[in-house]
Amino acid sequence: MQEYPTITTLSESPLTPNVLWVGTDDGNVQVTRDGGKTWKNVASKVPGVPKATYVSRVVASKTGDGVALLSFDGHRGDDNNVYIFATNDYGESWKAIRNGIPDSAGSVHVVREHPRNTNLLFAGTEFGLWVSWDRGANWTALKNNFPTVPVDDIEIQARENDLVLGTHGRSIWVFDDLTPIEKMDSSVSASALTFFPLRPAMPYGALLSYYLKEVVPAEAPKKDKEEKDRKDAVEEKPTTNAKGEAAEKKEGKAKITVLDKDGKVIREMDGPGAAGVNRTNWDLRSNPPAEPTPEQQEAIAAGFGFGPRGPFVEPGEYTIKIKAGDKEASQEQWKKDAGKPNTTKIPDDIVKAADELQKKVDAVAEKFIRERQGLGNAGPPFEWKPDPLPNQVQNLLDALDEFVAAPSGQQREKLAELTPLVNDASAQVKKIADEELPALNKKMNDAGIPHIVPAPTQSRGGRGGEVESEQ
Repeated sequence: MQEYPTITTLSESPLTPNVLWVGTDDGNVQVTRDGGKTWKNVASKVPGVPKATYVSRVVASKTGDGVALLSFDGHRGDDNNVYIFATNDYGESWKAIRNGIPDSAGSVHVVREHPRNTNLLFAGTEFGLWVSWDRGANWTALKNNFPTVPVDDIEIQARENDLVLGTHGRSIWVFDDLTPIEKMDSSVSASALTFFPLRPAMPYGALLSYYLKEVVPAEAPKKDKEEKDRKDAVEEKPTTNAKGEAAEKKEGKAKITVLDKDGKVIREMDGPGAAGVNRTNWDLRSNPPAEPTPEQQEAIAAGFGFGPRGPFVEPGEYTIKIKAGDKEASQEQWKKDAGKPNTTKIPDDIVKAADELQKKVDAVAEKFIRERQGLGNAGPPFEWKPDPLPNQVQNLLDALDEFVAAPSGQQREKLAELTPLVNDASAQVKKIADEELPALNKKMNDAGIPHIVPAPTQSRGGRGGEVESEQ
């Protein structure tokens, strides 16, 4: 490496473009203050690092022109020590900032500064990810569900505030919305409940993050359940797994309430109640029309299906409240209309008119179309309904076509029965098409509501082998 030196890291100061930092694979740390006209090697100023140690990262800081972070990776020379340093005088002096990262963490591949909270630092080592809330004075392993794996690179997506990790052999990992980590400080850790600020909701939902100092106590079981559990305990001794499940049930739930701008409750749900940072997702739906059955709840808990779900809420402002025990916190939320930022608000009278027309259409449609049966019905529906009018008329015509004789008495009775029914149903369809639908369209046009124009139906081909277009 000393014979073929290579630049391994380059960083431009976000404050002064003329300040550049360079690290090389043979241990040089170069800095320029005049846009590259002159350079100074400050590697000798770094204490405790063997000469020619690979420079894994140098990062110019937002906190000052001469401030930078520096890391070395010595594993190529059988040196697995942790090397992270900081300078605030263009590299004339360096301070080690590795307290809390053990030697077993392995060599350091990358160090990164948060773009807004510059006291928040991240470091990727051979065996994991580390975070510091006090600019490197103390470090803590960041676990959650992140595996013990080499972290080769770290990026913080400033707009979304997402932490993106490049690992060796375990793909790319993304920690959505760093707000809980960014806002974590002594005041948060001392509070009983902290509800972190929310990002505008996206089509997949709103991510809710909150901190609990203590676990939420579990609710007392119902008496009938206690009696059942007591009987079960007599019949069978609890296994190790059962004991574990019982321990898990000691944790209660946080109560989450979503209110619209008028203060009306539109959604109530439970959230995790563990001590520390908790996360859950509001799927942007209102309360379901019916509570899940015990069977559905069991299936949902096992990860099968969702049970009854309410409709999506409209774009707008909402208030989300979280209650844990006797503590409560709230945040304002804005639901985006994905891909349609200028969506027109539909007036309530038009919504009502459309609903009424839909009911009329559904009512008359039952006379012409057979109701679709759900999958899995092995037999006929339990509730008898007459066949649609077109079917009854066709059956009568088929019966008349079978013989050249005059219609039978039963056939004449059926004809007399169907004639007024068909006339009445046809009149309803005509009134909807000629009067009520144009009236609704006029209301919508006057309100400036954009239209949905269906694509013209394309024929897939005629009978007898006729093909209208080639594939």
